[in-house]
Amino acid sequence: MKKLSARNVSALSPISVRVGRKSVYLLQAKFHQGAIAALNSESVTIEDSDGDRDRSVAKAIAYCLSKGEFKGRKAVLILSNDDVLIEHQRVPVGSDEGAGGDIEARLLEELRLNNTCDMDNSFMRYLPLGEVYERHERKEELLLMVVGTEVIDRYIKVFKSAHLTLHRIAVEPFALQSAALRFCPVEWMGENPTGMINIGETKIDIL
Repeated sequence: MKKLSARNVSALSPISVRVGRKSVYLLQAKFHQGAIAALNSESVTIEDSDGDRDRSVAKAIAYCLSKGEFKGRKAVLILSNDDVLIEHQRVPVGSDEGAGGDIEARLLEELRLNNTCDMDNSFMRYLPLGEVYERHERKEELLLMVVGTEVIDRYIKVFKSAHLTLHRIAVEPFALQSAALRFCPVEWMGENPTGMINIGETKIDIL
């Protein structure tokens, strides 16, 4: 019996939806035998619906779905930077060298002290960038992402209006990293180096 693995099973990705300032872009990929290829893609300019941004976005998503041959209703949302607080933060390095799990607690403390955002009504994610020295003090440099719960609730309703189920939410600085880990696991890196390219409205990111 042939053992099933990610390399010999064909699979469709959820529908990726990127909502920009002026346009909506949908993409669905096919993953087969260790390779990934775009299967369907559509984009459209967001038309104003009487000043109702969410209604305009829902209509744009529904229009793209009607034009393309997308499969399934599960979707992943890539948030634009307008919907997310993204900034660098530095937190003191813990006294215990192995206390990596304390980073989140120290980060939350720093955010509350600086009143950066309402952490009781937000979702947070961070990416460690390495240690730095600030005024002779060791600190951990972090790339921080914070999304308010009201933003999440809005997009859940938007996707429901477009007859999609919001399966996952990503942000641009983390999307390439997640895609690379999903489609090119560490154990494959030596065999098939993979380049991930994100083409945005104003810049191109390559990983």
